[in-house]
Amino acid sequence: MVLTKEVAYIVTQKGIYAIDRSANAEAAKKVPGLEKQAAALKKNIDAIRKRLREAAGNADEATKITAELAKATTDHAAVVSQIAKLRARIEKWGRPFANVGPIVRAGDTIFAGGKGFVIALSEADGTVLMERQIEGHAVSMAVADDRLFVSTDLGAIQCFGPQAVANGRLEKKLPTAKPANDPDVVAAAKAVLVQTKIDRGWCLIAGARDGRLAEFLAANTQLKIVLVEADAERYAALHARMMATALLGRRVWVMRGGYENLPDYFANLIVSERAMLGDELNVPVDQLARVLRPAGGQLVLGSIRDWPLVSVQKIINGLKANAHAQTTVQLANERLHFTRGKLKDAGEWSGLYGNTANTSSTTDKLVKGPLGVLWYGEPGSEDMVGRHARAASPLAINGRLIMQGAEVVMGYDAYNGTMLWKRKIRGAVRVRVDVDGSNITANDDSVFVAVGDHVLHLDAQTGETLRKFPVPRKEGDKALRWGYIAIEGDILLGSGASDLDREYGYLWNVLTKDGEWVAEKDCPKDALSDLKKLKGLFAKPDDRAWDHFQRYDMHWKKINTFPGWLPDHKPSPVNDKIMTSEKVFAYNVKTGKLLWEHEGKGIPNISLVVGNDSVFFLKDDLNDEEKARAKGRTANNILSKTYEPEREQKLKESEKDYRRVVCLDLKTGEKTWDRPYDLTGSGGTKLGLAYQDGRVLAFGHYSNHDEAAFNKKEDKNKDGFPDNLAWRRITVIDAGGGSLMWSRPLDYRRRPTIVDNTIYIEPRRADLKTGDIQTRKHPITGKSVEWEFLRPGHSCGIVTATPHNLFFRSFSGAIVNTEQDSGLQLFGGMRPGCWNSMIPANGLLSMQEASAGCTCSYSLRTTVVLKHKPQKGHAEWAVFISEQAKKKAIHLPVSHMAINFGAPGDMRAKDKTVWFAYPRPKTPVGQGNFKNYGLKFDLNEVGATDVVQRDWRGVKFAGTDKPWLYTSALTGATKLTVPLLEKGDKGRFTVRLGFALPMAGAGNNVFDVKLQGKTELGKLDVAKAAGEGAVMIHEARGVEVEGNLIVELTPPGVIDVHPKLHHLGNDVVAGWTDSSPKPEGFVLRVPFNFNGKGGAYSLALTQEHIHNAWSVMLNGREIGRLRETVAREVSRYNIPKGLLKQGANELVVQRAEDSKDDIQVGKVQLLPGHAASTVIQSLEIIREDNKTAAKP
Repeated sequence: MVLTKEVAYIVTQKGIYAIDRSANAEAAKKVPGLEKQAAALKKNIDAIRKRLREAAGNADEATKITAELAKATTDHAAVVSQIAKLRARIEKWGRPFANVGPIVRAGDTIFAGGKGFVIALSEADGTVLMERQIEGHAVSMAVADDRLFVSTDLGAIQCFGPQAVANGRLEKKLPTAKPANDPDVVAAAKAVLVQTKIDRGWCLIAGARDGRLAEFLAANTQLKIVLVEADAERYAALHARMMATALLGRRVWVMRGGYENLPDYFANLIVSERAMLGDELNVPVDQLARVLRPAGGQLVLGSIRDWPLVSVQKIINGLKANAHAQTTVQLANERLHFTRGKLKDAGEWSGLYGNTANTSSTTDKLVKGPLGVLWYGEPGSEDMVGRHARAASPLAINGRLIMQGAEVVMGYDAYNGTMLWKRKIRGAVRVRVDVDGSNITANDDSVFVAVGDHVLHLDAQTGETLRKFPVPRKEGDKALRWGYIAIEGDILLGSGASDLDREYGYLWNVLTKDGEWVAEKDCPKDALSDLKKLKGLFAKPDDRAWDHFQRYDMHWKKINTFPGWLPDHKPSPVNDKIMTSEKVFAYNVKTGKLLWEHEGKGIPNISLVVGNDSVFFLKDDLNDEEKARAKGRTANNILSKTYEPEREQKLKESEKDYRRVVCLDLKTGEKTWDRPYDLTGSGGTKLGLAYQDGRVLAFGHYSNHDEAAFNKKEDKNKDGFPDNLAWRRITVIDAGGGSLMWSRPLDYRRRPTIVDNTIYIEPRRADLKTGDIQTRKHPITGKSVEWEFLRPGHSCGIVTATPHNLFFRSFSGAIVNTEQDSGLQLFGGMRPGCWNSMIPANGLLSMQEASAGCTCSYSLRTTVVLKHKPQKGHAEWAVFISEQAKKKAIHLPVSHMAINFGAPGDMRAKDKTVWFAYPRPKTPVGQGNFKNYGLKFDLNEVGATDVVQRDWRGVKFAGTDKPWLYTSALTGATKLTVPLLEKGDKGRFTVRLGFALPMAGAGNNVFDVKLQGKTELGKLDVAKAAGEGAVMIHEARGVEVEGNLIVELTPPGVIDVHPKLHHLGNDVVAGWTDSSPKPEGFVLRVPFNFNGKGGAYSLALTQEHIHNAWSVMLNGREIGRLRETVAREVSRYNIPKGLLKQGANELVVQRAEDSKDDIQVGKVQLLPGHAASTVIQSLEIIREDNKTAAKP
């Protein structure tokens, strides 16, 4: 985008457009209101037409209604026309160009670049002035010296000018890196490479002598090398040497300063040039341990033969103490060889739902808030499957990230983003994993990828194929697709699934040939309509056509008939859309031997789960007698209250879901038990199983796209079933013998997630043992309420979890800190996937790029990896969620209320108190009823209020362990009304007010503090009372309150200049009785006399319904403008020194442009001090006369 004062030149997928900014602003302001008006008129027209139909036979009434309809139709057409005219003025001109990237403006010309071209357009009307071809895709552009410079993704820079030149190519050959010729360095470096077998990733040279080791490693490995040097002279020498070899910035980075600036975990290899040459190491060992990559990072120091033994042992002890991982140490060949193993308490994600138990969680205790970025980068969206396909999740195990795209599999270093390998494998893709399961799994050393009727066993470090496992097949049997896949110890589990109708990419493959669209006569009938549409959009099947396929899910949608993508709104029985297998089998990974095979009918791929050395799954093979037995058992379970009915018992028998639950021994395949079950409402076509703590859970792999279904009314739909989600059931079975433990309808939106003894059933959580909804203590009322979390934004994915956090998509990445129960945090800028792409494992939160085909403007179309950042402090800002409490208005009566003025979000302190930000965080972005989420309350503040904030990290204040509480403030408030009790109720409270200095200067913040009209602090000077770098907390006990607590912050010496409110404008507003319904014109003049003391003053006035610019003038000089807001508020303006005169003065409020506003303004006061003369940071209120009150 390029902006001028009048025009915005923007690039879209369709081309380049010039937007009239003034017309766009006018349309943005007026069109929403007109659209509401048009909708209301349309609704009225429909009602009139209905009345007209009902008036048939009554000629007089019909004539009246017809006239009424004609007027309403005319009014509607006028509004629609007005909308069209406003929108038509927005676009000055537009030019269609595909694949446009950068855009710049020079003079009266717009330059733009794209794939293979640059163009020049007239700024006035978009006429094409010039078009030239380039090599590659334009990435950036600049204009200087009458020339246009264009850089491309191929690394070339091209220049265009007024005249062509004979030879426009300029090449400069960069010097190549010269291998080190010092025999000692070469020998030592070769020995390290042989010993560690590390030749790619990142290397830290801790203690460089002259850079020769870096040169050798750059010439002989694929390592990227970092040198750290604190000494200025040595740093300059190293920098110059690397610059001379052209290694700097490409393969070698020389950093000045300490090791504390290096990122955690980044170094695959740490060596020391000085140590290699016999110098004793003199670097911080704790920092080396911190930056060494876990799960295999290696540090090698030598020669150490002349080092004192105590020095060597000190290094070893320091490395071990700071590694926080399993470690190995070798002392041999005059070298110290230290290997950092897996991080303690780190987890792994080895399959679609994290493990073979399908819990969608890990035991990783390191992934917890506060989180921060560790690295971001490849892979991006280029190789990924379209976002709606619900493709297989990435895997994260043993320090690696394994990602599968569109028939491509990749391995990355989880800790620094180094690509380990990438393989294109036809058929290596799986879509609709919500109903078909994944095709990829991994253990520490291997990756297993199901492709067609077999699995490829790949080396996890190199991607090389080690073995091939086929779906077992007897002679004469039909070939089956490898469906389910899991690795448990040395056992590889699989299932023989029905083939898909077509291969991935079917439509593209049949519609294109040799870079052209196929002839219509050669096109399959089921693809002919697609071909005709595509040929009308794209002349050739080029990159634009490919992106179109990605955007509209055309690469995968026609490969099979899957169960519905959208969520079910009533229980579904078994049908032919379920993705099923005909056999289950197991291989020994080490020997390749088939261990066992079990055949069965209708085994859903997503029903297979492993737990307690057993394999559990469902079958659809019950006879009528077994179904009757299952029905009878359900009736008995209802009587024993282990089965809680909803309304599924009223369904027809043909609509119920009866299955066989089977348990096999994992090692032998022998049947342990099986039982017929009535699983109606537990998932239907999307019914899957999970295992936890001796229990098998049956539930639906649902994903409500947004909030609408959850908030539907109890009205019954056409099938007689309630149109909500209350019927959604979880059934829990004893894994040991198959008996029912409990089955309850739990009203959940998405596939549940299991962590320890908790089942997260969005938006609540239940107890694994009983199904009871878990509760929490409400932080304000102290009452017991349902524990809740919320996904306010658009999403169709599920929840992943650790013992400390939940992760999911809500437009962007969302994080809920369950350890602290602090609320919802959003990681903006990137789009998580439509199933599960936020993976907590390896001690990291890895978020695979998942926006392929998405048209939304997400800025980070890369993979992003986060880790715990203890240096960020106690926690992160969040929005506390208690939606049910909010709807029921049970934040009254207050037991303990803690308010953090000016804070960007809510914070739960270490003592478990939730400090609520005020003003409340604005949360307008959400779906339907989820807009404006979070607890809301209003303190009805009076005054010209403003918020001040600064970063609290690293800030300390004397007198508090909560520095974040005092790095923001509310300024300018003169009165706060805090609702504490229901109207008419009385109570006694302790009130604590916290103050600190948000800005320098004693005497700037002097005011009286009153509670319930009684002065608590007279002429409080915050600067003097708190002092620099300290806080002041005033506590008042026994404050009697009826309904509301009134807090007043009053600057002394307030002068009432003009008490009246005035109506300015030109329209009569009947309801404005505070001023007058009849307007007084567009100018308010207020003459007044001032006889006060000298010093700084500010002016305050009340304003309301301001839509356009209005000037506030004092003695002929503008001192500010009314804030454009419809709300009634007090505006406050600093009076410049010398402008306020002793004696006669005049205040004028007048429109600053051709405004047709009708506004209210007046009630003018003069206040000593600047416009922010009052300040408050915190307010804590604790009830004294209530047993639920928190302890002071």
